[in-house]
Formats: sequence, C-alpha cells, structure tokens
Amino acid sequence: MEQVVAQDNSQYVAFKLNSELYAVDIRMVKTVEKKVPITRVPKVSHYIKGVINLRGEIIPVVDLAKRFGMEAVEQTEESRIMVLKIEETQIGFIVDEVEEVMDLPMETIESANTVSSSISANY
Repeated sequence: MEQVVAQDNSQYVAFKLNSELYAVDIRMVKTVEKKVPITRVPKVSHYIKGVINLRGEIIPVVDLAKRFGMEAVEQTEESRIMVLKIEETQIGFIVDEVEEVMDLPMETIESANTVSSSISANY
C-alpha cells in the first residue's frame, strides 16, 4: 500500500510588480517569456494589452499593474510575460520582473480572495 506524505512546503514563483513582491503557485505557471509582439484587440478592457501567438497558441495578455489599479510602469529588459493556466484557460500576465522560485511553509500562506474571471472568451 502507498503511503501519502503531507507536504509542509509549496513552491511559488516570485515576481515584482511596481516594486512589490508577489508570488504564484508554480503549478499554475506554464512558461515565462521575454517581451514578444502583442497584437491589440479592439473593444476589450483597458488592462488587456492584446494577444500573443505562443508556439501556435493564441493567448490573451493582461497588464497586471493596470488590472490591480496600479500606476503603469514602463517595460524594461527585465519585464516578462508569465503564462499561467487557470482552470482550462491560459492567460499571459505582464510583470516587471520574475525573481525566483521559492519554497514557502504552508502555515505562512494566507488564502486570497476569489478572483473573478471577467475576461470574455470572445477575446
């Protein structure tokens, strides 16, 4: 019989956004890309930059700073697009810099409010 071992730590990808440090579960991150051409899409929310063609897949790209209501920061050579898989949808998020992969003890992690998906599948 297999024994299940409880994990005391989880791995997260840390990234910067307007000088603040955030992290996302590494299991959600599909890839981290340098700046690539973004095709604008008409009639979308102000925080949606457009779409990218990533190895044959069309992925919407969100300016995370704008989505969070932060002041826009000019993109630099350190800027990245983090492509996350949320449920069955892949979405790219523009971040200022990807810092590192880190282990965090489960007891130090607080649950976040549920993020609603207001991005229409039409875009």
